[in-house]
Amino acid sequence: MSRLRATDALRAVVASLTDRVHLDRVDRVWIFPAKEIGATETGFLVLSLVADEPAEAGQRQLLTIRYEAERARSAGAPRVEVTEEGRAPADRVARIIRGVVERLEAADEPAEYVVQGDPDRWSAVLGELAASEVDPPNRE
Repeated sequence: MSRLRATDALRAVVASLTDRVHLDRVDRVWIFPAKEIGATETGFLVLSLVADEPAEAGQRQLLTIRYEAERARSAGAPRVEVTEEGRAPADRVARIIRGVVERLEAADEPAEYVVQGDPDRWSAVLGELAASEVDPPNRE
């Protein structure tokens, strides 16, 4: 897996995820490398959430997050679309992610972060993304 290079838009989207879902439910996050077309950045993430119903123990709820951001400084916050894709047994999620990679024909594998509802692990994800900042003037 290549090292993920985080943009301001990606960091903003990831930081906002806990406004959308409870951190204690976040099991894993896969972040696919962003694509830039013209002045627009698009990105894709997958969240695996622990089921919120005791009867669904061992199941994971899968959410996809797509974002689009204009690279101009005054473009504002990224546009974010969250979609519930369904539920799957925890032991099948990795295979589902491999299928997503194949369908997207992704050049690079997504970065996978194991959170397991742990605030310290979530902080480490945010810290790693902050440390992998893209150099805005050179886009490297």
